[in-house]
Amino acid sequence: MEKAEFFIRKERKFRLAPSALMEVEKAVAKVFKVTAVESSMETLYFDTEEHGFYNSCVKHPRESVKIRFRRYTTTGDQFLELKKRKGLETRKWRVAVGIEKLAGLMSGVETDLSDIVEPIRVVFREYRLLPVGAVSCVRLSYESGDPLVRVTIDSEIIYHRPPSVWELTEKGNLLGEVLLKEDFVVLEAKSSDGVSMLLRRVLSGLERIEYSKFLRAVGVTLDGKTGSI
Repeated sequence: MEKAEFFIRKERKFRLAPSALMEVEKAVAKVFKVTAVESSMETLYFDTEEHGFYNSCVKHPRESVKIRFRRYTTTGDQFLELKKRKGLETRKWRVAVGIEKLAGLMSGVETDLSDIVEPIRVVFREYRLLPVGAVSCVRLSYESGDPLVRVTIDSEIIYHRPPSVWELTEKGNLLGEVLLKEDFVVLEAKSSDGVSMLLRRVLSGLERIEYSKFLRAVGVTLDGKTGSI
């Protein structure tokens, strides 16, 4: 088990038309002076049977709690993550966890949580969590010398039916059939304390949005009446 990671960041999201992607990529790459790292990823979100986290996030989108399992299919890396947002500030805890460990947590078989970072351990002890939403996308990541300053660009954002607990624990499936594909790209600027003047100039011409893959994933599933809880 790798050492758990903890981040405090301010996050700003922007909407791009696919036709503008190449121009924005060039501008961001010029600011960071690095080549983007491309990865494909699958994300599965969890909530209570009553959708407590989701309903709270709908009512108070700037004060939310999200727990997810993310698999980078390009590298095989897998993480269990907890995000807590208050205003623009987001706190994230992340620990490397395999699908077998996750399946154990979901099925109730896994009782040893000693290697899970404390805030995530508390959530799993206090709530019975179930898969409620799933999304896949292709991500370009730009990072500076400071690991807390980065830009990500997500394209091919596709929402799927989440797996049932059985599909997850017995087959290791994260994604069901496709429910919706977004027709836009999402750029996210993440920093511990503001952004540089050069990056601010790049972002100034973009459309700022409030966008949550968690809200979108669960909402699409509920609207499609394909939930598998």
